[in-house]
Amino acid sequence: MKRLLLICVILCWISFPVYPFGHSLLPLFSLDPSYININHGSYGSAPKYVHDKLREYQLKAERNPDRWFRLDLQIEMENLRKK
Repeated sequence: MKRLLLICVILCWISFPVYPFGHSLLPLFSLDPSYININHGSYGSAPKYVHDKLREYQLKAERNPDRWFRLDLQIEMENLRKK
């Protein structure tokens, strides 16, 4: 599962446009609008597009677990290494 999450995060960051830092990033997260986040990195929320990509890979794995873990995951990793 850690590999799957790592793949999702890397693929998302490679293909995602750069946004200015700060309040302009809030729409990218699922945070409650009334929540004021003063967290300094202990734990937090991932952007929506990371959750979406993770879910996409989870569904791939759940549709055919044997194929995913024996073949497709390795292909995804090799393609990622080429980028």
